[in-house]
Amino acid sequence: MPLTGGGKDEGVTLIGPPMAPPVELLRWLMQVHCLPHRFEPRAAGLHAPLQKKLGLPIELPLLLTPEGPIGGLRPAIGWVEGQLKQAGASLYTGEAEREWAEALTTELFPAAVQLFYAYMLKSPLAIIPPSLAGVPLGDRLAVTLGFPLWRAALRRGLKLETFRPELAEAVIRHQFDRVASELGGKNWLCGKRACFRDLLFAVLASPVILPPGHPATLPAMDSLPRAFRTRVESFRAHPAGQHALKVYATRGQADCPKAETMTA
Repeated sequence: MPLTGGGKDEGVTLIGPPMAPPVELLRWLMQVHCLPHRFEPRAAGLHAPLQKKLGLPIELPLLLTPEGPIGGLRPAIGWVEGQLKQAGASLYTGEAEREWAEALTTELFPAAVQLFYAYMLKSPLAIIPPSLAGVPLGDRLAVTLGFPLWRAALRRGLKLETFRPELAEAVIRHQFDRVASELGGKNWLCGKRACFRDLLFAVLASPVILPPGHPATLPAMDSLPRAFRTRVESFRAHPAGQHALKVYATRGQADCPKAETMTA
């Protein structure tokens, strides 16, 4: 993945849970493309009051830029694309790639996140430690002492009351099959080297493959509820899951060492 950089990105702050795919995607993109920023980790859901105050939808990531705040995955990707255009670069090779990325963000992303939390919120001992790794003390206290309220808020936000795991699994497998078919015998989706599509798929699949190499603290495989562990093992074994794990094995190899500073 080339280092391109550029743009008016001074004073940019990224806020959200380290495990969340939109947050992870923006961290990775900004590190790969040398866009300086600060990262403020928060527990899932506890970024919502600030987003309400800013008049933004309660969607991750929350990005504070000199031009104004941004909330949501597609607007945040659009901001990165705008920064790269100032340097004569782009995340995309063409309109077909934009459409491909749109399908992943609207189908794979919500299904994978919902499936993860539908199982993991039933197991406090498995979900609390990784959810609180690196976040401020106030977040840790709020989640630990108010776990039933936190869990209920996430269930409402993710619409898990009407969630059907079998439908989510079908959506995920359809997207995995699509990626595997497009890969064919290639090492990367764009051919000879990894590109935005590889990175995007790996990140959006991360809730159901829990990849080694992810910078967040993820639940350990032996801590997962049995039914979810079986699904993670199955998605990891899929050719597209194997590809996502390979992409994560490259995580950090081309990052700018000073692109990100951490606050908590």
